[in-house]
Formats: sequence, structure tokens, C-alpha cells
Amino acid sequence: MNGSLKMVSVVLSYNHPKRLLACLRSLREQDYPNHEVVVVDNASTEDPTAQVQGLYPEAHVIRMPRNEGFTGGMNRGMVWALEQKADLVFCLNDDVTFHPGCLVELEKAAVKRPLSGILCPWIYDPGSPPRIYSAGVQVDPWGRTTHLLSNQAPPRNLPQPYECVAATGCALMITRALLYETGGFDGRFFMYYEETDLCRRALEAGFQVWTVPQASVVHHTLPQNQEERGYIIYLMWRNRLLYLGNRGSTWMRTTLILFQEALPRFLSWSLRPRWRRRRGLIRPMALGIWHALTHQDGPPPPNIMSG
Repeated sequence: MNGSLKMVSVVLSYNHPKRLLACLRSLREQDYPNHEVVVVDNASTEDPTAQVQGLYPEAHVIRMPRNEGFTGGMNRGMVWALEQKADLVFCLNDDVTFHPGCLVELEKAAVKRPLSGILCPWIYDPGSPPRIYSAGVQVDPWGRTTHLLSNQAPPRNLPQPYECVAATGCALMITRALLYETGGFDGRFFMYYEETDLCRRALEAGFQVWTVPQASVVHHTLPQNQEERGYIIYLMWRNRLLYLGNRGSTWMRTTLILFQEALPRFLSWSLRPRWRRRRGLIRPMALGIWHALTHQDGPPPPNIMSG
């Protein structure tokens, strides 16, 4: 156990108190001495402050006045972390639990790699036998992201830490130097693609993005209803085009994406009987594309499924 660097874990919470408490319980079991925890609650229907402080008095709680999305909530928590003189800020969804030694391994990797700006553990799906959810992220020239080793069994001998172009945001460690350089997440994204954008800005600023297989977490995703899927479709399409715009994408590339990807999907969901359940997602997708083209960003509009 090292622990020479000060670490602050920022846990973002929204309307799932049971999984928040499971995350905090798992985080408490990490054997890392120089560590503080802050819960940023994004205006959940029920305020979790009393429950969190009753069970985990070591955790500081920030209650947001409204839902600011992943970007706004995390940026608020990262400001608090820097006020506590954090060297490393671990950004976490509340649906994450930890394998033993995760924090120690991430800190060891950071100490050995002074140019690192972002470090990411291997992320596993729940269940047995273990399957990998993400071992880093690849981004193609069209802004499509792919989780490395997704749905594969972990190798018997883990590789040494390696560089990636991006990482997933459910468990993302950021160095103090990078936060001072970039200012954190771009609030225009609200959620989705904000971590991809931050990784790209880190690389452009001369920092490195590292994936650390010796550090690992479990991502406990929940089933989504039709409305939740609509918001995800909206944000993924809007923010992908926003990300490409930030990277200097041309109108020709955007047009090709619309004709080669979006239009066939519209037609398939509209006409093919097997996709009739997805017809309700056409509007969120079209709205996301339109808002990207008309430079509308931030929180998604309400009543996205029906207008």
C-alpha cells in the first residue's frame, strides 16, 4: 500500500439510493489511506444526505439544486476535490463497485507515469464467470466509440498498463494537472461523449490516457424503459455530432454520417415489422441530430418522446 498521493472519489448520485449505498460500502473497503469521498446528488427526488451521512459519515455530500447531468455534477464535485488539495480525482457513477486494490493500483500507475492525465481501470459486467465491459475505448474518425475487449473473458495473465485514446466515464481517474489545464468536462454535453471529449483534449494538451488492468471495478447497469432509451438516443446522436464539430469535422463528413447511418436506421425502424418497438425512438434521434446541426446543447428537452 502506497497512498502518497491525495485521492478524492466523486460519486455522482441520481434517484438510486440502494446502488449509491452499495458503491459507498465497496469504496469504504478499499485499502487506501489518503482518500476522501464526496457524493454529488443531482437533485434526486428523495434527498439521500441523511442516509449517507448516517451510514458513511466520512463522506461529504453536495446536494445540487437541479439535475446538471454528468458534466455539471462531476464538475461541481471536482471543484470540491481540488479545494481539498486532491492530486487524483476519481469520477464514479453510483452503479460501480470495486475489486480489492483498485485505488492502490491506479495510484501506482499514476506515480510511474508523470505525463498521465487520465487513468481508467478495467470495467467488468456483473455476474459469473466475469466478462469485460470495457478495457479502454477506441474512437474512429466518424466519432463512433468501441469498448475494447467488450464481453470477453479476462485473460489469465493481465497485461501491463497501456495507452488508449479514450476511456469510459463510469470510473475515470483524472490528475490535478489535467483539471487545471482543461477545466474539467464540457457542460454542453450534459452526459455521453463528455469523457471522450475530455480524453481528446488531454491528448491535445500533451497528457496521456492510460488503462490499468490491475485496477478493476464492476458496472451494475440497470434495464431502461422506452423513455430512458429515447433520452440516450437523443444524447448519443447529438453529442457525437457535437464532439465531431469540436474536432473540426466538415459538413461533408456530417452529411455522410446522416446518409450512411441515420437515414437507413430511420427507414428500418419505420418500415420493418421486427423494429416496430423502436419506432418511438425515431423522434428522439431526429431531434438530437437537428439540435446538433442547429448548435443546441446542454440538458435534453422535456417530453422528448412526444414533443
